[in-house]
Amino acid sequence: KAKERSYWKVEEYLKFRTALEDKPMYYYAFEVLFWTGLRMGEMFALTLGDIDFANKTLRVDESYQRLKKKDLITDPKNESSKRTIVIPDMLVAELKEYVDSLYGVNEQSRLFTFSRTSLHRVLEDGCRISGVKKIAIHDIRHSHITMLANSGVPSVIIAPRVGHALQGMTGHYSHPYASADIATADMLNRNMESQTNVREKI
Repeated sequence: KAKERSYWKVEEYLKFRTALEDKPMYYYAFEVLFWTGLRMGEMFALTLGDIDFANKTLRVDESYQRLKKKDLITDPKNESSKRTIVIPDMLVAELKEYVDSLYGVNEQSRLFTFSRTSLHRVLEDGCRISGVKKIAIHDIRHSHITMLANSGVPSVIIAPRVGHALQGMTGHYSHPYASADIATADMLNRNMESQTNVREKI
């Protein structure tokens, strides 16, 4: 039996991220984690070439881990984890803003090069400063999935977006229309716009 996981509601996440205004690289990393539901290793493996700004998509086909002081890029958790998802307009704009702030990057450059340890530390500090309840990094992924489910997005749409295998579904029912993924990104964008005050450029 899987243990019950903690999660943030959107308003809790927005409160948390106010503590990151002076840490732009971490701010953008947490934006990716919360608004896409990527696993931490998937986020760390993202390269500039994985972002299609014109089509507003994000490709996820690798995972990053560091073992014995070496960086390793591997296949993701399972075959269903390889995916391309449509992302909200506001996240597209934020990623463009972030990429433009980087120096000397190319298509193969990883976007987030800080350590897992520092990400955990920033999470803990942000929770303490903002006053929101402390959750684990992976619980941010759970927060994203919970947000989609509570917004009425069906599991057949959620599963491929977050790289879950669809259980008990066969044939064309396990392949949602591309337009449904776009609609989900539009919903996320409305969520971001309606609950986020215009922030000054970092």
